[in-house]
Amino acid sequence: MVEDLDKYDRKKYLAPISVINLKKTPGKAKSNNSEIDKFAKEDREYIKNQVEIYNPDLIICGGTGDMFIKNILDLDSESWTYVSKYLRYLIYNDKLIVDTYHPACRKRKKDLFENIVLPIREILNNK
Repeated sequence: MVEDLDKYDRKKYLAPISVINLKKTPGKAKSNNSEIDKFAKEDREYIKNQVEIYNPDLIICGGTGDMFIKNILDLDSESWTYVSKYLRYLIYNDKLIVDTYHPACRKRKKDLFENIVLPIREILNNK
């Protein structure tokens, strides 16, 4: 668990992780999907540049996967492979793109681990 790591190891393991929000302005605790979709369309080139700069191997969309693949990657929702009601994914330019719960979603750690982390590990190992 992250809380079991010392400061050095936290930096080491968390450094390659980045977060990109499709909506580029501050807002409320809850988001409106049509508003996020609008921002993704308006900021498409900016978001594409961010993804290119970060060059991630894994992109996790917190419930915004359709907006991301449609507005940023020019793909349609038929591209997803469904693992469960909690998780769907696709491989794009050798990158794993996953759509699942938003990170702020309140779920038990065990559920998150079993329904998200383990399947992602398996997908990465078989990629």
